[in-house]
Amino acid sequence: MLEHEIKNKVLTIGNRKGQTVYYAYPKSQQYFTASVSMSGGNDDNYEETLLF
Repeated sequence: MLEHEIKNKVLTIGNRKGQTVYYAYPKSQQYFTASVSMSGGNDDNYEETLLF
């Protein structure tokens, strides 16, 4: 599950200098794994774990 926290920051440059901006920041690094099983022409089974 993706979890974010709302952070704020006061802008220091540009036309909006001095205004507060709010943005979503991830609470932790998210890792997704998937296990894939593939069979070749022979009886060998091949498993691979993918990280996204």
